[in-house]
Amino acid sequence: MVKEMPVYMDYSATTPCDERVVQEMLPYFTQYFGNTASRVHSFSWQAEAAVEQARERVARLLQVPAREVVFTSGATEACNLALRGHFRNVCSKRQSYYYHQNRAQSRFGYL
Repeated sequence: MVKEMPVYMDYSATTPCDERVVQEMLPYFTQYFGNTASRVHSFSWQAEAAVEQARERVARLLQVPAREVVFTSGATEACNLALRGHFRNVCSKRQSYYYHQNRAQSRFGYL
């Protein structure tokens, strides 16, 4: 007999966490709880080292440079960062396109 599980649709409130992640994070919930943005005490240095180690591990998994791995505090920040990067890329390509088009036209007397 198959036990039916309820459908949970509020993952904005909380999501299940893989047990391996819980085990890795446990020391940072109980012993090493410093703020990585603070640079004046050993708690923050330990937290910053842990974040950098995590960044390296994720970068290896994704096969990208570690500087390209960015951690955000939530979905809104992540979406805003992605959109900002996308539009910055689109705008720079558009500006480059118009610059080269105008330059070519002025060189050949079109302007």
